[in-house]
Amino acid sequence: MVMRALRLYSGDGHTNLHKIQGYIMYVVCIILVPALIITNLILQQHLDIWQINNNVIYAAETISWITKLLPFLRNGDQIKMCIHYFEDSLFTAFKEDEQKRIIQECTRICKRNSFAFLVGCMIAFGCFVTAPLFWKDYRFPFDLWLPFNATARPEIYFSVYVFLIIKIFYVTLSGASIDPLIAGLAYHATAQLRILKYNLKHISRNVDDGIWTKNNSAAVNEKIKKCEIRYNQIKECVDHHNAILTFAKIYEECFSLSVFSQFAGSAVAICFSCLQLSMNNSLINGIYAASWYDYDMKSKKALITLMERSKTPMIITAGKILPLTLETFTMMLKRTYSLIAVLKNYQ
Repeated sequence: MVMRALRLYSGDGHTNLHKIQGYIMYVVCIILVPALIITNLILQQHLDIWQINNNVIYAAETISWITKLLPFLRNGDQIKMCIHYFEDSLFTAFKEDEQKRIIQECTRICKRNSFAFLVGCMIAFGCFVTAPLFWKDYRFPFDLWLPFNATARPEIYFSVYVFLIIKIFYVTLSGASIDPLIAGLAYHATAQLRILKYNLKHISRNVDDGIWTKNNSAAVNEKIKKCEIRYNQIKECVDHHNAILTFAKIYEECFSLSVFSQFAGSAVAICFSCLQLSMNNSLINGIYAASWYDYDMKSKKALITLMERSKTPMIITAGKILPLTLETFTMMLKRTYSLIAVLKNYQ
């Protein structure tokens, strides 16, 4: 329903008007603001690293949405087929309770993650758009170029501010809908692989059950051999596997660009965030950049004292355990890769 309201999902009765509305919302809410942010960065003559950092992080994440949402507008029918792919009878004809349990567990986890992600997005949205209201001057959540003075009068400022809130809300709802969808479809494919693995593991038992059933049925000849039933069971597993592989191809065609853009945008945001972490210890460079050689002896001694104190790094810890530094971030990446390698070998 949310994706349909955002014109990112075409229902059964979608028209060209639906697609035109989707492109208009896409241009206004996704392309326009990053273009204004980049224009502001180009035209500004005196920008410090903090201004560039804060604006580039938001611009990078928003620009990634340009390629992330584009497949939903261009390939709506294909994405619709991918979303409803597992509704086919091949994936819903459960013969045992274990198969139902796997799907129910998958559905429960997807719903839980989607709700948690939505709550997190709404909290982040509320904090981001309300922060400028507590600042002294008329300012927006990010710096952007406008052909007029948006702070000249309160009505102009709040009009632009409301537009930015709508734009950010569009991005928030899009992310809260698309990201769980992409992950959820992949997890459903994993659940189907688990069902396939279960079926292959219990082929012998299913064959025995099949023979017993057929020997007690008047509609089936008692001469059906065990190997024939086993072959039919394996054939069903092969068809099931082929259907999962077909979904994987469709899934890649639909969401490959979206996932890549998310990785790229997150990588830029993480790099600039790590830049902020690494700049916490650059106080000495700021002292050297000043005209300290023109200062009197008392001022020089005070600066020397400050430099000595700044040698002790100012580090914020997460949960009083992990320091928020660039080294911690790289360590977590290494540990994550090591854990993935261990789990892969375990499987």
